[in-house]
Parts: sequence; C-alpha cells; structure tokens
Amino acid sequence: MPAARSPAAQLAGTWIMAAALPIAAVLTGRLIAYYPQLLPNRLPGLVIHELAPGLLLALAIGAGLALTAHTAKPPRFAIRLAILLMVALATGVASLLYEFGHVLYP
Repeated sequence: MPAARSPAAQLAGTWIMAAALPIAAVLTGRLIAYYPQLLPNRLPGLVIHELAPGLLLALAIGAGLALTAHTAKPPRFAIRLAILLMVALATGVASLLYEFGHVLYP
C-alpha cells in the first residue's frame, strides 16, 4: 500500500494538472490552425478548422475548473476561472512570440 501523500502535494498536483489542460488546448488549437491541409476538404474540415481551437480551450478550462473545485478550501469560481484564463493567455502569447518573434525583434 502506498504511503499517504501530503495535502500540499495533492493540492499542487491538482493545480498543475488543471493548468496543463489549457496549455495543451492552446497548443493543439495552434496546430490545427497551422496545418489546415491535414483536415478534410469539405465542410467538416472547415468546421474543425474554425471551431476546434475555441472549443478545445473551453473544454479544457471547464475541466480545470471541475478539477480544482474539490480541493481543500477551493478559491471562488471567478478566481479559479481567472487563473486558468491567464494560463491560457500566457501560453497563447508565448506561442505567438515564438512564431512571430523574428518580426518583432529583428
């Protein structure tokens, strides 16, 4: 039987998992936007290209909110939402700087 984990480690693990979801959603959405030639040519491909990044991000933030709701003394909903949105925003800015950094900083 494994040893009991500390509450601090469980809390940190929960928040790291919750923060990893929007990061993965932003990066996956960027991949879908970068490589539309890999999608089908018909209407499903267009729908996936246009809607998938936003839907992935919404699902990831919703899952992150659900994960952090059951921690010991969870922050209010608005604070948890703001934290996860800031993680998604920081990831989006980092990916855009990586892609267009040569234009901004020649």
